[in-house]
Amino acid sequence: MPKALLGAEIISIIVIVSILVIFILGCLIWSLRKVQFFSKAKKKIAENTSEISLNVKKKTEYLLNELQLLQENSLIGEDLLLTVKEDLSLLDQACDILTLSRINADAEAINRKVKKEFPDFSTSAFNMEAEGFLQTDARLKTIRKAYNSNVSIYNQELVVFPSSVVASLIKARPFDFFVVEEISD
Repeated sequence: MPKALLGAEIISIIVIVSILVIFILGCLIWSLRKVQFFSKAKKKIAENTSEISLNVKKKTEYLLNELQLLQENSLIGEDLLLTVKEDLSLLDQACDILTLSRINADAEAINRKVKKEFPDFSTSAFNMEAEGFLQTDARLKTIRKAYNSNVSIYNQELVVFPSSVVASLIKARPFDFFVVEEISD
């Protein structure tokens, strides 16, 4: 076998090995970036969850204050207060997003009931609490959109190939959405 032909075979092998090494390194770098993506996305979702929890608690506290003012004026009994107090005690513990969604729905339903049954009740303290409830609800809507957007992107990456391979290797699990039931009056 001539030396020139042997040298060409060696060069071909070196080129093939180099291409394989570059491909493997590229896959490794891509995989590390995906792991970093999942880590950052989880952190954003955790921050959003914390903000949601804080605002659901504030909203529920405003509602409790409204109900206490109604009770002081002998307009309601203890039943609504107990529901809101139970929800507040749950919020003092670590809550998952589904529990936060349920507590938020409870607060919305009770608030609608109060507005419907006592449309003419007005004191400066009651109006301040009602305004605080509405402002907190507006902040919560903004946070909910950010949270659900982050969850949507994260959950989509979990199922799209080839990201799904990395997700399964790091045992990434999907997150639940923060659901708000739209109820017409």
